[in-house]
Amino acid sequence: MKTSVRRGHRWSVRCLMALAAALTQAQAGGGVLNLQKAVPYKPGIEVSPAVRVECELPKKLAAYTQAAAEDDYGTVNMLESPVTNAPGRTLIMQIVGVDALAGGNFSGRKGVNIEGKLWEGGKIIGSFQATRYSSGGGGGFSRFKGTCKILARDVKTLGKDVAEWLASPSMNARLGEAR
Repeated sequence: MKTSVRRGHRWSVRCLMALAAALTQAQAGGGVLNLQKAVPYKPGIEVSPAVRVECELPKKLAAYTQAAAEDDYGTVNMLESPVTNAPGRTLIMQIVGVDALAGGNFSGRKGVNIEGKLWEGGKIIGSFQATRYSSGGGGGFSRFKGTCKILARDVKTLGKDVAEWLASPSMNARLGEAR
């Protein structure tokens, strides 16, 4: 009797170990994610010319999203214009709002709003809206941050929010402060 219990126990332990290894491997980076090299502004939104030219939000949002998503995907392709039926998953985002008066933290908090759709096999499998706001923050000289530096902090956090959502995408999700 002891032998069969031990064998059953060993079998259960082996099954659990195999399952844990499979889950770890899946979480460690599997699949392909296609992203835009630069996340475009939604046509017609108001963004000051200085923010458009100097802050480089489209490139920064794409880069921060890529960096945050690399742990969950084996390959993250950065494409000029991704297509919805590409192999793997394709995330297409756009910046739909920027709240940023010039003057750094002296002119109030700054924010960025984005939307995105996740495609797989030519079908939408997830969508989100996300918002992040921040100000100069901290004490000392950090309170003298400029507008672009504050907005960069917003898009960095948005990139992390999006990567977290990519691990378990859903339809009509609200991320960041849009929750």
